[in-house]
Amino acid sequence: RPFVRFDASLRGFCDTAMRDSRILNGAGVRADVAGSILVDALGGAIGLPPEIESGPLAKAIALIEARFAEPLTVQGIARAVGVSETQLFALFEDRLQTSPLRFVVQQRMERAALYLTDTRMPIAEIAQQVGYGDQSAFSRAFRRFWGETPAAYRRGRAGSA
Repeated sequence: RPFVRFDASLRGFCDTAMRDSRILNGAGVRADVAGSILVDALGGAIGLPPEIESGPLAKAIALIEARFAEPLTVQGIARAVGVSETQLFALFEDRLQTSPLRFVVQQRMERAALYLTDTRMPIAEIAQQVGYGDQSAFSRAFRRFWGETPAAYRRGRAGSA
């Protein structure tokens, strides 16, 4: 799956990539080129199939993972990665067996689960951090995705916080 939990080795990789991107940008390399290099490297690091590692799908995944808490639309994602909405849907369905917006929800829910188990952040604040305007909408979405409320999810994993 494209979602990645950042362990120490991946964090070190990203720190190195950030440092190198500053060097590349200082040498006149455009930010989008440096970003593509990072997306390709991360794709390989997390074991994405080669056909997903580069191109519009990789760019869409990177955009969603970076901006999952923002209001994202299929039209906006497609425009940002240079494909039509129809092409974007086809890429997601063919390669990931999901739609772009379901992928956004997946990213939000997986991040919310991490916040619930790894922090003591209030649920209302987690809702805001993962892109929901209010706690009740977040709780409904979380229950649909995980099969339990955020509070129950946290209680069931109390030893991990």
